Amino acid sequence: MDNKQNKTRHLMANSFIVNDENLDHESALSVCKILNAITSLNDEAIIKLFGTLDFNKIILKHFNIDIIGKAFLNDMVHFYSYATAYDSGRIEIQVQGEKQKGKKRIPIVNGSFVFTIKQGIVIQYSLS
Repeated sequence: MDNKQNKTRHLMANSFIVNDENLDHESALSVCKILNAITSLNDEAIIKLFGTLDFNKIILKHFNIDIIGKAFLNDMVHFYSYATAYDSGRIEIQVQGEKQKGKKRIPIVNGSFVFTIKQGIVIQYSLS
């Protein structure tokens, strides 16, 4: 386990209103849309931390998503990400998703994405 960890900091926020295209067969926000929002948020978080996604490898150590609620048509959904960097080079991005009902926010998703990055020269492939 890591001996020391840096302070956790808020990185990104992303919001959208659930529309017809985001619904599943139960008329709830689809898992595909949730995963798409989380993947986008994780990519943006890595870019914010390192300035690029252009690495030899992003080595996934752990990925966890708990869907704990549902959002429906016209619900406002907010996703937030927080990052913690450890001395070992391991980075953890926590993601929280909530739907907003009036002034009340109700959790619908919690997750984390733990990874390390191997930097170096990126190998270029040619299709010619």
